[in-house]
Amino acid sequence: MPANVVRATHTAPERHHPPLRPTLVAVLAAWILAWGAQGWHPAIAAAVAPSPLLNVNEQRILMPLVSARSAAGAAGPQVDSVLVDLARARSADMATRSYFSHYTPEGGTFFDLLGRYQVPYLYAGETIARNNYADDQAPSVAAEAFLDSPPHRAVILDPQYNSVGVGQAIGTDRMHYYTVILVRR
Repeated sequence: MPANVVRATHTAPERHHPPLRPTLVAVLAAWILAWGAQGWHPAIAAAVAPSPLLNVNEQRILMPLVSARSAAGAAGPQVDSVLVDLARARSADMATRSYFSHYTPEGGTFFDLLGRYQVPYLYAGETIARNNYADDQAPSVAAEAFLDSPPHRAVILDPQYNSVGVGQAIGTDRMHYYTVILVRR
């Protein structure tokens, strides 16, 4: 592969509507009406605090994404340990088996992982990137690629997402794989 290859892709968000109990529906409707009447808007993250759940390179991916969300008026998503584990598993699988796709060689997706690990969500999206830049440059290049790509940027800046997981893995060929999983709970 040529030196310094950058490639990024995304999966269109999928809606998943678990059955709601009538009481929960009533509570949610009351909450939405109460907040809507007050003109409530989500708070915008003023600063990006490092997450103890993420390693340094995963934080180097997440911080520019959260900053871009803040600049666009979207709240920063909460780092979720289960989503971090799933994002790491996706990146490791691609690195170990030398593929780059939202579909595993068997045809599975991150939506299958969310279901297998019983992660509740209303809406979910995944963005992936890979490059073979130097270790100290690779995360920043991947974050920049996400934000420079209109489809990736749309997923990352979508204000409906409130939870995130970021994962990184490096293949034996020194290719860096990054996965960002965003969900609305």
